[in-house]
Amino acid sequence: MHDEPKHDDAPVDTPPFLTLPILDEIETSVTAEGSDPSASAVPTAVKLLDWGVNTGLDTEDIGDAASEWLDTKDGEANDLLNKLKLVDDAYQKLLTAEARELLDGAGREEVEITWGSDPVEPVEAIMQAAGLRG
Repeated sequence: MHDEPKHDDAPVDTPPFLTLPILDEIETSVTAEGSDPSASAVPTAVKLLDWGVNTGLDTEDIGDAASEWLDTKDGEANDLLNKLKLVDDAYQKLLTAEARELLDGAGREEVEITWGSDPVEPVEAIMQAAGLRG
């Protein structure tokens, strides 16, 4: 009788890859070209703010995932950084007294401002990973 080799069907212990769909949203929704590039950045910055306020993810994990995401975008890195800069500019303005005026000017009058004026740590972790923070 010939014994078949035993195969271990147990999964290999690899850490799960954290994905941040908000980054894909920035990549696909923001247009860095045109007469008013901030027009697409403002609604995306609102989504980023809402995500940042409501996510329960650890900021270190967010930073790592954002770095990994950017690393996979070799040929598109400059375009993505330009889009992130536009969103970051809008995000920073949304944390100020200019928020209502910015939202109204972008045709987002229906957006209720539910965030404060303090930086949102998950958003800051993404911007840090992108090199937009010192």
